Amino acid sequence: MTINVDLKGAELAIYLANALSDLEFELLIRNRIKNEFKRLHASEPNLDESRDSCRFEMSWRDEATWRVNIGENYNKSADTEGQVLSRSCQDVMRMYDMKNGNKLSLLLPAPDSSGEAFDEITEDKKW
Repeated sequence: MTINVDLKGAELAIYLANALSDLEFELLIRNRIKNEFKRLHASEPNLDESRDSCRFEMSWRDEATWRVNIGENYNKSADTEGQVLSRSCQDVMRMYDMKNGNKLSLLLPAPDSSGEAFDEITEDKKW
């Protein structure tokens, strides 16, 4: 298949909608979504992908809605919906940062690995 590269915007979208097979179109959408999630995970390296999901709904009145969920578990996740996928993904990352980036534990130093603090506590309570 050859693609008419002179087309842009809506004309290119209409051309691809008619020229691609169902499988090619499905793979195009899935890869677009996968690339958006990859880009977000590159910006937040500690974020696991176990709760990632994306849902798409369209009505004939030209209202297409994406619902995107990103996160590791029920406590560490965020979701949003919007009409443009990349915008939805950016919004959910902002929400995730606001929810998980404003915690007191992020300001505290890492625990001492030697265990001295634990030893001091347990010595006071020897019977």
